[in-house]
Amino acid sequence: VRRSNSLLGYSPGLEYYEVEAHAGCMSAWLSVLQTFWFATAIYFPPWKAAMMTFLPSPGEGPSRTQMKEGYLKLTALATSTRKDQIIVRLGFTTDPAYEDTARMLVESGLCSLDETVQKRGESGVVSPACAFGGKLLERLQHQGRGIFY
Repeated sequence: VRRSNSLLGYSPGLEYYEVEAHAGCMSAWLSVLQTFWFATAIYFPPWKAAMMTFLPSPGEGPSRTQMKEGYLKLTALATSTRKDQIIVRLGFTTDPAYEDTARMLVESGLCSLDETVQKRGESGVVSPACAFGGKLLERLQHQGRGIFY
């Protein structure tokens, strides 16, 4: 979001934050501990070895059933410089970590091959929003996987 804003010049005063909602205090603390465990495992080999016994091996992932049962709900809150607020809620009815990520990568690749897409941005690392603009959004919406609620 920050990179797209910077490259496209949407708003010089943009502030962007991501937060995680939890059902309760215990759930939030477990999430903090999990993050700490993974971060520490990078630098402490015994913890990494212990962690690897519980994680899937390369090539192993969720089953089709698990992917179909997965979902994601997002709530975005935007406040303008005039203090107007907009709330957008978006949901994905399938596992966003595998199926939707793959779909987004394929659609981005197809946009890069599409001669009709007005490609924007300078060379180097650009975001999909900067590189493909509304054409990528159109392609993703045409697939119909995300829903507003």
